[in-house]
Amino acid sequence: MIDVHDVAYALVGALGLPTAAQLETTALTSLDDCGSATALADICAGSWSALERPGALATNVRLIERNREVDPSKWRRSRVGDGEIVHTELKYDFIHRVVSAGASLVVGHIDEHNYALRRLCESLEYILMTRVWANCYIASGTGSAFGSHSDNHDAIILQLAGRKRWTVHRREDTATVSGAMSKLSVLMTPGCCLAIPAGTDHEVEAIGEFSMHLTFGFVPVAGLADELAHASVLLGVNAPSPESVDIRDYLAHLPDRRSGSSFPCAVSGSVGPDARIRWASRLPPTITSVGEQILVVTRGRKFRFASRTGPVLRALAEGREFSWGALLERSTLAAEELRAFVKFCVANDIAICQG
Repeated sequence: MIDVHDVAYALVGALGLPTAAQLETTALTSLDDCGSATALADICAGSWSALERPGALATNVRLIERNREVDPSKWRRSRVGDGEIVHTELKYDFIHRVVSAGASLVVGHIDEHNYALRRLCESLEYILMTRVWANCYIASGTGSAFGSHSDNHDAIILQLAGRKRWTVHRREDTATVSGAMSKLSVLMTPGCCLAIPAGTDHEVEAIGEFSMHLTFGFVPVAGLADELAHASVLLGVNAPSPESVDIRDYLAHLPDRRSGSSFPCAVSGSVGPDARIRWASRLPPTITSVGEQILVVTRGRKFRFASRTGPVLRALAEGREFSWGALLERSTLAAEELRAFVKFCVANDIAICQG
């Protein structure tokens, strides 16, 4: 099983920042002095961009006040335009007023709005081997809009701007040791990262200043353990706990695809120096050497490649996005061979090539 505390540093690594050696019972690390200012600024800018142009995704926006959702008709207006397309706008004067009075503005799945956030979620999905989504929370008043509560998924919190006070309680099912804290109370500042396992009671308080944080939510092993448990009940036998190799094979057979189009490359057949290339499957593939060939299982399909493509395949299977130059460095193929290989992967929807 995945330790949610270790994931806090996986998030830091996905941002390209240094990691620390160890975590406490509840993970907390400050990245203020780790060169994170640029990364955080980029994420903040993407978050604001999503709010300024919500469009059809305005249905992902919620306004929470005193642990209740504010009626959307008070702060959101919609109209139907040409082609029966729904255009949605936010009533910012109302939102400003209630947020200043203690409400929280929530943008669910904000990674759908912004490329940098989507790439960060994609990187985490390959580290965690499960689906990851990002929500954004904005406050500027005082107190807690949500009250004390727990979530049914694990979460990594990244503070982007301003400060918020978090109180995290020890779960009742967690073994306690002498002198262990029953709760953690901490003031989160920009760059702080906090891990909260599913079912853990916590409370978030605004302290009278503008603040914004991201929550990266995920459910470990993509439900495989639950499916095995259901199968055990159905068949009347005890299924063994899944091993990591079983989980990776299970994920490789799921059809989920990352968002992103290879349209220019697919149409023109060219892979230029500005190309950005990444694996197309949302969840990790499996790659196995079989004699002189490489067997790849991705999105439920099997491919066989010559062994000389191994370094490129394993690089892309890390889940990162590569520039053309970086991928060429990782490859043992000549430039034209690599171009032909990328074009084949694009044509078969194995890889996404943008730019």
